[in-house]
Amino acid sequence: MDFNTATQADVDAWAPGASDKLVFATGTATQLTYTIIAAVPAQGATPAVEEKITLTLGAKSLTFFTSAIDGSGSVSFTDGSVFAYGTTGADGLAGGALADLLLGANGDDIITGANGADMIFGGEGADSLEGGDGADTLQGNKGADTLVGGADSDTLYGGQDADSILGGAGADYINGNLGADSIQGGSGVDTLMGGNQGDTIDGGVDNDYLSGDLEADSLVGGNGDDTLLGGQGLDTLFGGEGNDYIDGGDDSSTIDAAEGNDTIVSTSNGNDSILAGLGNDNVSSGNGNDTIAASNGDDVINGGAGNDTIDGGDQNDSIQGALGNDSIMGGANSDTLLGGQGLDTLSGGAGNDYVHGNLGDDVVNADAGNDTLLGGQGNDTMDGGADNDYVTGDLGNDSIDGAAGNDTILGADGDDIVFGAGAGSDFVYGGAGNDTLDGGTEGDTVNGDEGNDSILGGAGSDFVNGGEGNDSVFGGADADTVNGDAGNDTLDGGDASDLVVGGEGNDRILATGTGVDTLDGGNGNDTFVVTGGTASIIGGAGADIITGFTGADTISGGDGNDSVEGGGGADIITTAEGNDTVVGGAAGDSITVGNGADSVLGGGGADTINGGDGNDVLTSGAAAVTINGGEGTDTITGGAGGDTLGGDNGADTINGGGGADTINGGEGNDTITVITDAATVNAGEGNDTVSGGAASDTLNGDNGNDSIVGGGGTDTISGGAGDDTLTGGANGDTISGGDGA
Repeated sequence: MDFNTATQADVDAWAPGASDKLVFATGTATQLTYTIIAAVPAQGATPAVEEKITLTLGAKSLTFFTSAIDGSGSVSFTDGSVFAYGTTGADGLAGGALADLLLGANGDDIITGANGADMIFGGEGADSLEGGDGADTLQGNKGADTLVGGADSDTLYGGQDADSILGGAGADYINGNLGADSIQGGSGVDTLMGGNQGDTIDGGVDNDYLSGDLEADSLVGGNGDDTLLGGQGLDTLFGGEGNDYIDGGDDSSTIDAAEGNDTIVSTSNGNDSILAGLGNDNVSSGNGNDTIAASNGDDVINGGAGNDTIDGGDQNDSIQGALGNDSIMGGANSDTLLGGQGLDTLSGGAGNDYVHGNLGDDVVNADAGNDTLLGGQGNDTMDGGADNDYVTGDLGNDSIDGAAGNDTILGADGDDIVFGAGAGSDFVYGGAGNDTLDGGTEGDTVNGDEGNDSILGGAGSDFVNGGEGNDSVFGGADADTVNGDAGNDTLDGGDASDLVVGGEGNDRILATGTGVDTLDGGNGNDTFVVTGGTASIIGGAGADIITGFTGADTISGGDGNDSVEGGGGADIITTAEGNDTVVGGAAGDSITVGNGADSVLGGGGADTINGGDGNDVLTSGAAAVTINGGEGTDTITGGAGGDTLGGDNGADTINGGGGADTINGGEGNDTITVITDAATVNAGEGNDTVSGGAASDTLNGDNGNDSIVGGGGTDTISGGAGDDTLTGGANGDTISGGDGA
């Protein structure tokens, strides 16, 4: 029968005889595929003849025969290769030593390719296909097929249903196609494609490429440097040993990179769970709310968009949260953490970490180690943890706790709350804004800088500077140095012996502790209040108000119109330029006023009062005092005790008051009055007016044209040099005119 002119419509019947032949030759035939149907004997019989088909296309000869056992047929070529095909039943087909073509057709077939580069097609049915040795091509088609590639580099296609595919040795290409397939690459560098359903893929050893494609796939890279692509669906990916590249794909993925220096990428909007595992990993997550946990290794992790939870694990990690409200933990060793946008929570963990909250209202913690913390923009909450940290809030109203260690803390811009709490000598700098600063338990340096700050030095010998603005500063326990700097400040050194300097501005300076404080108001109209201990006070320039306490205070009012009250102790009080008002208090005070019209009240103790230049009003209290008016026209009043009163230069008015006073008028035209007790008066230079009191006084005019009246007692009156007017009193006085008329 000649097919060299055959077309698709041709149907030829052939009853072969012993020597019949089919001839395929080059001609005008347009049909390239032929189906040869041969009648066969009943089952168990032997074919009557051997039908032969001869090709004349320059190829090779072959033999066609029929099988009476299962209805299948095969063609054996003269070089040993086989073309075999099955029927609708469960066929068993086997190839030869060379490249075979084996077609299973319908039915649950068992097809074995043996040696050679075989092509095996299972057809419909649950087929079992095994390529054997050689670079084979296997396709399961319909049905739950089992495909085994065998040795060498095979190509396997799973077909439409749930297939089980094993590539075996060699660099295999496997595509599960339709169906939820189970795919194993075996040894060799394999390419494994899952297809359209939820596939389970295991790369095995060597460097494999795994792609889950559609649906929820499970991918296992195994040993080797593998590439795993989850594709669409809720995928589970396990990298295994080796340096793997893993992409979770679309949707939410669960990724375990295991050992090796892995690269993990998730670009989806899903919520991924990523375990980086051992090794130095590089992780980039997508737009979902991802959970990322690394292990030992120097990892680089980028959280991407979404609210991510990231744990860098041990070793030196670099972690960035990017967008979203992220929770980031660096773990042990020295980590770099960057929060990005959003309300982030960052914890550096143990080690010397760099932690930057970046944008948003962040929580930034460092734990142990010498850490560097930056809050970035936003109202941040920061904790330096143990050891010696550098912490800056940057922009925003920040709350910062340096915790233990010798910390450097900068609040920067904003109204910050800063605690240097915990053991360690801290440097605390408030920066711009109205800050609340606490130095902590040891000797700290605290600087409020700009703004109206509230500052507590805390325990330890602190150096505290309010900086610009109207600050409230309390030194706390131990001996502190407190400087208000510019602004109208309220300053208190606290317990122990403190140095407090008001600086520029109208300051309120307190000494509430039990120590010996040194208080310096600086420029400005300052108010000093001592309610504990003993103070040395310098008012400085300005109209100051100074109040001592029960201790023996040393007070220098300085220039300006000062108001000074010594309090209950034996105080030493001096003023400088200005019209000052001074009250000595209960004990014996030493009071010296400077230039200006000063007013002095000695109080209840045995005071020594020096008026200085200016027209002063000097008044004793209840006890015996010593008063020297100094330069100027002074008014001096002695009080109830036996006072020593001296006018010095100037036309003074001196009233002895009660007590046996000694009064020296000094130079100038003085007016001297003795009240009750016996007094001794030396009027001194000048034209003086002297009036004795009720007791027996000794009244001496000295030089000058004096007017002396004895009063009610038995007085002794001496005019001295000059033209004096001397008048006795009611009793028998002794009067001596002296030189002059």
